[in-house]
Amino acid sequence: MLRTVLLRHTLTDGSAHFDWMLDLVGSGDDDTRSLRTFRVALDAGRPDRDGAFEAELIPDHRRRYLWYEGPISGDRGDVRREAEGTFVLVRDQAARLRIVVDFGAGPIAWLGEPLGDGPVWRFTRDADTSR
Repeated sequence: MLRTVLLRHTLTDGSAHFDWMLDLVGSGDDDTRSLRTFRVALDAGRPDRDGAFEAELIPDHRRRYLWYEGPISGDRGDVRREAEGTFVLVRDQAARLRIVVDFGAGPIAWLGEPLGDGPVWRFTRDADTSR
C-alpha cells in the first residue's frame, strides 16, 4: 500500500489551501523519491470525504511531508495534517489517474483527469472501489 496525506497549508498572509500528496511508486530511495502533489482550494472539496473537486497539479514535494507538520522554511507558512491514509494505484497515465484511497473510513475510488492543457485536474468519485 502506498501512503497519502492531506495537509492544510497556511501561508504567512493567513490564506490557506490543502495540499494532497500521493506517494506514487518512483525510482529512488526515501530521500530522493517525491510525492505527486495537488493544491486544493479550501472550498473546492476534500479528497477524504467529498464527491468531486478540482485541484491544481503543482511540483512534486519531498516525502518528508508524509510525516511532517510545522513551519516551512523560507517563511512559506506552515502545514498541519488533516487526514492520512493509504491507496492503491490502479492507473497512472498522463491524462488519467485512478486510485482507491482509504483514509480510515473505507475505500474511495477517485478518477482524476486534467481539464484541458493546464495544471487543473478534476477528480470524481468512481463507484467501483475494486482494484
